[in-house]
Amino acid sequence: MLGGTLVVAALLGALVSSSGGCSLQIGPDLERLDASATPEDVPTATTSSDASVATDAATKLPLRGSPLCQANGATCFPDEGAIECGGTPTNTADAGYPDAGPAQLGDTCRVTLSGPSCGSAGASRDGSECKVSSDCGAGSDCVLRADGMAQCRRYCCAGTCSNVGSPSGGATFCDVVQLAEESSVKVPVCLPVKACKLLGNGQCMNGETCAVAAEDGTTSCVPTGPARSGESCDETHCNDGLTCVGKPGARRCFQLCRVGGSTCGADLTCKTSSLIKDTTIGLCQPR
Repeated sequence: MLGGTLVVAALLGALVSSSGGCSLQIGPDLERLDASATPEDVPTATTSSDASVATDAATKLPLRGSPLCQANGATCFPDEGAIECGGTPTNTADAGYPDAGPAQLGDTCRVTLSGPSCGSAGASRDGSECKVSSDCGAGSDCVLRADGMAQCRRYCCAGTCSNVGSPSGGATFCDVVQLAEESSVKVPVCLPVKACKLLGNGQCMNGETCAVAAEDGTTSCVPTGPARSGESCDETHCNDGLTCVGKPGARRCFQLCRVGGSTCGADLTCKTSSLIKDTTIGLCQPR
């Protein structure tokens, strides 16, 4: 018996030695692996940076309004200008036109590459020429026009310009433009409405299309962009013949159509919308 025990022990020792000291491997039986796995068996490839990313994602606050503004409950809100930056609210009643307050200096909330932060406010009013963000008054920024000139325009991170008029007295709508000081940064601002009729020809300039521009059904010529039907238009413009609708953070391009027509394609039909005043025109939507 002693001799037999020594032989068995020797064989086991050889097996352990040949496997490098590791336990015997189980074949590719996923159910067995999942059922028998213990915390010690699970590979721990997560690095400290991975862990911090996971923690940040878990604690990240939801965005307020347009994702371009990067505002959340822990940041200031650009539309509110100086309110959250130690200043006073813009007094629109004393301005010469409804969308610009009196010339006031101090700090205001601005959109930056790293998110909203308080910065210097200038004396330039809405519609005035500017060179840098700090030239513009509270609640506005220096943005590029289509012709390359720079003007101060009011933020609309909340997605609406219902209480903001243009310096000329007309209506405005919320649109996406580039900052003059940092052209890689896009922001939503209130721009003057360029009236037009949906699906009309020759009403807008080259590179523009007539689209629904506000929740009350206001239409305006807006720049065309690369976004196609069904794609997000929070950060870019829709293609020709499309319109951008929806709440900030969930805006999508929809194809405009004539009710009763057959231009929507397979699996889609032209439906009227409360956003469009002309009941003969609708949006291509699923049947």
